[in-house]
Amino acid sequence: MFFPEKLVKIRAFCPVPKRAALVDALYEFGVIHVSDAKTFSSSKPLDHFRIVSERLISLRAVASQLAILPAIDSRDVPLDVLLAEYERLKVDEWSSLLKQVDQLRANVAELDERQSKLRPFRKLDIDSRVMASSRLGFAYFAPGPHFSWDALQEVQAGKKGSWHAPQQVHFESTQVRDGKENYVFLAYDLRSSEQVQKALGTAAKVFEIPALLGGGTFVHAYDELELHLQTAHADLAASMRRVDWFVQHKGRAFSELLGGFEIAAKKAELPTKFGQSQLLNAAEGWIPENRFDQLAAALESRLGTSVLLEKVPTSQTPPTKLDNPRPIRPFEFLVKALSLPDYHELDPTILVFISFPIFFGMILGDVGYGLSMVALSFVMRQKFKEGFFRSISGMMMFSGIWTVAWGFVFGEFFGAESIFGYALHPVIHRLETEGILHLMQLSLLFGFVHLSLGFIVGAYVAFKENHLKHMAAKISWLLLMVSIMAYLAISANIDGLALFAVYGSALPSVAWLALMTVSLVSLLLTEGVNALVELPGVVGNVVSYLRIMALGIVGVVLAGMVNQIPLKPSLDPAGLLSFVLFSIAFVVGQIFVLGLGIFESSIQSLRLHYVEFFSKFYHGGGHAFVSLREESNRKKASRSGGV
Repeated sequence: MFFPEKLVKIRAFCPVPKRAALVDALYEFGVIHVSDAKTFSSSKPLDHFRIVSERLISLRAVASQLAILPAIDSRDVPLDVLLAEYERLKVDEWSSLLKQVDQLRANVAELDERQSKLRPFRKLDIDSRVMASSRLGFAYFAPGPHFSWDALQEVQAGKKGSWHAPQQVHFESTQVRDGKENYVFLAYDLRSSEQVQKALGTAAKVFEIPALLGGGTFVHAYDELELHLQTAHADLAASMRRVDWFVQHKGRAFSELLGGFEIAAKKAELPTKFGQSQLLNAAEGWIPENRFDQLAAALESRLGTSVLLEKVPTSQTPPTKLDNPRPIRPFEFLVKALSLPDYHELDPTILVFISFPIFFGMILGDVGYGLSMVALSFVMRQKFKEGFFRSISGMMMFSGIWTVAWGFVFGEFFGAESIFGYALHPVIHRLETEGILHLMQLSLLFGFVHLSLGFIVGAYVAFKENHLKHMAAKISWLLLMVSIMAYLAISANIDGLALFAVYGSALPSVAWLALMTVSLVSLLLTEGVNALVELPGVVGNVVSYLRIMALGIVGVVLAGMVNQIPLKPSLDPAGLLSFVLFSIAFVVGQIFVLGLGIFESSIQSLRLHYVEFFSKFYHGGGHAFVSLREESNRKKASRSGGV
């Protein structure tokens, strides 16, 4: 619990024909980190790997399009059973259907694009074949309010819509109306292109005239395209109904089949990590030391006397496998988010489990908000059984409980000082001068204890690794911090340090100065002049914990502002409307304060751990122990004593 689980490196030998049985035995055992074998040359995957991988590619393609995940409780079943289920579910047929759906979607998208380009022309009843001329140019545009008709130099030529240039070159136009839209189809002599382009520069929009295969009018082409598009949408809808039926009726079976093939592929590929000679296969890996006998029994039950298992002496750094009771396990997420501890390093998860909720609750410190967090964590735990949100729900539950506890200390319920009319009696009032002073003293004391624990842990880890010089440095830093805080408490008139005078008064100030001097000399001997650069950080780290007090006060002020929203029910229509609106504002405001409080409490509590606390002993950099097969929660709980 305080250190990663103790591991041992193992090596298993078996005859080459028995390697499939060795794979089965290792997978059944599960809790083994298989590493690349250094014995013999590299081995190959199992013979059925190609069959499995081909089916798995099809399954993953279908699963990706249907957003189906492998079943969490997938079982390791024989390959012939998987292949039979693959055929029963007609996976290849459904894969073909999904490809057809993709093609239909692409076809619909293409028709939509063509329709979009042709839409402005849907009322243009002109045969496109009239534009097959080498002497005429054509334009189709929306004139808009700023179009310069004068640029075309309109003249009276005997009929409306006829213009000519100074050289008597004619332009012919046709007006097209489509609802509120107005368009112009213009035919002109190519010798007047310059004048026409100048005029079109003032048009609202000029459209590219699409080519119509086979000729015909634009009206007919648009109607025909509309019919094709309706047919394509109908075909796509019919195919999607078949897909929806598959997800609804076969989705669970497909998910289990996908999970089964994932396991089969993992097992078939596993021998690529083995070493192989002409006669033997060798598998290497890491297992918990206390489970060596269990692995030996598992191998013997599968392979009998044809397997040899041995422990391998090695100087390699083992992977890190955290070993925490189930209630503490959610807080592993906070440790892993920074860096996994090295195998030889202390696992700080239990320390985070203790201090993080306390700091979180002290910042938020409200009975109502804490109960809301506990309720939300229960909802999340019902919905998420594994993964990120499951860990978040566990951390939220413990943090919410401490938020409730501190809420009674501060006498706050959603920012008020009563619970539905029942008055709360705060031990520390966060908005009164005396309460702020007590909160300041408490924050500094918690910081002092937290940092002291960090130095003690750092000294212990150094001692355990026989780094006596590092151990002496950690002890020196601890004594320096203790002596500085004691000296300031008894010699300076600082109310916030009153709690430190409890132990500071045990010795005269001269004795604390002497201890400071001894600590500084020890640091210079163990860490050199670099220690002088870090000296200001000793007091600075302690003072940093005042953010607990500051953020808590800000939260109370925000909640108080929300509570000032007037909520007076009335039967008068105007009064009833204002009551409803103010009630909505009150609820939204409380949700905002709770959300901001959770965010700030989390971020600042993490900062105190990552920056101030972990820097005293933690390095990280470990590589994770990856089990061949995850144990069920029930098995984990039975081994760890969790619930």
